[in-house]
Parts: sequence; C-alpha cells; structure tokens
Amino acid sequence: MSEECIPSDERLFHNLHPTDYDNGRVNSSAFNPSENHEYKLSVDRSSIHDAERSFSIFTSRGNKSVGVCGVMCADFSGEEIICFPDEVDDNPAHALADYSPHGVSQRKKKAKRLAKKAGSYGLDFQP
Repeated sequence: MSEECIPSDERLFHNLHPTDYDNGRVNSSAFNPSENHEYKLSVDRSSIHDAERSFSIFTSRGNKSVGVCGVMCADFSGEEIICFPDEVDDNPAHALADYSPHGVSQRKKKAKRLAKKAGSYGLDFQP
C-alpha cells in the first residue's frame, strides 16, 4: 500500500452497479466493499480525469454501471477511511478507499453515511 494519501479536497468517483442505484437513490451497497476486494473500494481521482472518463474505462472492461457518483476524500477521512493512489495500467486515476481496519457493523454504518453523502451531491455522470 502506498503511503501517499489523497488530498482531502479531492473528489473521488465511484461507478454504480445497477443494484447500487434505485429510483434516483444511491444504495449503501455502493460504498460497502466486499471481502473479495479485501474491503477496499475502487474509486477514481478527479484530479486525473473526469467522471465520464471513469465510466468509460470501467465499462470498457465489461463492468456494468448506471452512472458515476462521487464524494470528497474528506468524506472518507471523516469516516476514518484512508484513500490512497493505486494506479493500474489503463487507469492512472485509480485509487482505493481502505475499509479493512473496520469490522462488519462499522463498515455498514460508514457505507450508509457515505451513500447518503453521495446522494446529496448527485450523480457526476449518467449515460
């Protein structure tokens, strides 16, 4: 894991699977990473590319997305979730929000609050 943290004033984009967005509402499942992902949520840094590019890269890999929402890095920090760059070959903006230090119950609560925050900001991109 990189020791470099993302600045608190940077917006972080997250692609929404169809099950994560219902009737105009971001579900908490969108912000609750699974054990399969080592309790780390994939996000993209707004300082490197915009939400439409995030969507394009994500869906070009065969993933489903109904749109892109975002929260500020400070929103994650407020939940004691550290965000750090995790550049991958086709996506230099890729980063991770690390929920792994928190237990199941805490992850669920944090995900619910972050989904509410994302909903209050609105979608950054919708095809």
